[in-house]
Amino acid sequence: MRGMSDTYPTRTPELHRLGLAIVLAGLLAANVAFADALPGPDPVWPGWLVAGMGIVAAATLVTVGRWPGVSLVLLAASTLAYRFGGGPATLLWIAPVVATYAAANTLGRRWGMAYALTLALVLGLPASDSLTAIGVAANVLRSLVLTAGAAAFGEANRSRRERAVEAEARARAAESAREAEARLAVDEERLRIARELHDVTAHSLSVIAIQSELARRSMSSDPDTASAALDAIGTTSRQALGELRGMLGQLRGPQHDVAPAPSLARLAELVAELEAAGVAVTLTDDRPDTELAPFVDASAYRIVQEAVTNVIKHARATRAAIEIGLEPGRLLIRVADDGAGAADGGWVTGHGLLGMSERAAALGGTLEAGPDPAGGWLVHAVLPLPPQGTTDSRRTS
Repeated sequence: MRGMSDTYPTRTPELHRLGLAIVLAGLLAANVAFADALPGPDPVWPGWLVAGMGIVAAATLVTVGRWPGVSLVLLAASTLAYRFGGGPATLLWIAPVVATYAAANTLGRRWGMAYALTLALVLGLPASDSLTAIGVAANVLRSLVLTAGAAAFGEANRSRRERAVEAEARARAAESAREAEARLAVDEERLRIARELHDVTAHSLSVIAIQSELARRSMSSDPDTASAALDAIGTTSRQALGELRGMLGQLRGPQHDVAPAPSLARLAELVAELEAAGVAVTLTDDRPDTELAPFVDASAYRIVQEAVTNVIKHARATRAAIEIGLEPGRLLIRVADDGAGAADGGWVTGHGLLGMSERAAALGGTLEAGPDPAGGWLVHAVLPLPPQGTTDSRRTS
């Protein structure tokens, strides 16, 4: 549907005034001709000239919106000329009243007042000296009532139209804001799904790749190691499938979670995966029976999980340390290893670092990843903790 135009005048009022001007011009000319045909004193001016002044007055109705000053001067002059030339005053008031309405409706209050006052004087001044001062004042006052009423009506119509335009603009702005909010929600959900999918698949596939290579190399020389590697592959695959089923369940709607929720309580699983990959792990968890908010707990686990994935996939490390600590108002995460870190470039440019940074930023925290001055690679995250007793509506999976 086409919206209402924010600008005015439109062509429709101009066409209306053009039609009225043509009709009024014909009526004024006919009125002059009829008056000339009646017996009585001769007119002051020739009939054709008086009729021409009436036609000029009527024609100004078309030009009010485009040239208000010129139109006002022409209308006032032609109306005075018509009256003092002896034209009948029967229909003369129509052009000034309509022009005053059009000026207020089209151009605003100031032009409406200018037209109303000027044309009230033009209509109220006597064409002869037969009226007293009181009679002249009364005549001007009656004319002012007509023109001021027309100006007030035009201004009211203009205000109503502007309010309608503003209401439509506010409605469009509100609709645009709702659409932008919906797009933002969709984008955030896509990012969340991308992070979850990356966390589940990248970590699990890295473990499977390492364990399958270990099984292949030790199949002949060390069957027990190969068997343990295959067991690790099976365990990791089942865990990944469970988490994927959980993600799909959340996408389909509220259902019972198939897989356990991400939580630092599952750190032992990450440690076991590192050890199964041949990395000696030191775990330090200094959280004295502290229950974290679910969204902080899940994000912290995912950050540690991605850091562990980096150790397995990129670092070629032999030792790693996972440290979880608490300070007033914040949770500290530190994952360090003695490997090559991002020597292949995958960690620096891949989705893992971006996903961890987004998770930390979503909570108002910070994350740094890079070479450790002591050697190896270091991931350090600081996540703010919400005040006790508060809740959060963010998704935690």
